[in-house]
Amino acid sequence: LEELLGQHREWLESKGQTGERASYHRALLPDADLSQANLQGTSLQRCRLREATLEGAHLMEANLQVEARLNDADLTTAFCKAANFFMADLRGANCTETILQETDL
Repeated sequence: LEELLGQHREWLESKGQTGERASYHRALLPDADLSQANLQGTSLQRCRLREATLEGAHLMEANLQVEARLNDADLTTAFCKAANFFMADLRGANCTETILQETDL
């Protein structure tokens, strides 16, 4: 997971010239600690993030549509501007101070 996040960080910093855009499509990440992670533009479709910690994570333009499971996840202070949560399961998720501007729910 750390290696994938590092490659994604490199991809973002180089504007796509190096590194690799992260895709967690169908990934099983229950209880994962992704606090402060930069997940901008990642695909998290059908990802299982039950009870994951995404506190302060950067999810700008991330794609969590179509059955992403974030039940009881902690999204406190996450930056989710223009993220796509259409048909994502957010039951029980903590969205305290989460930035949801231009987000598709």
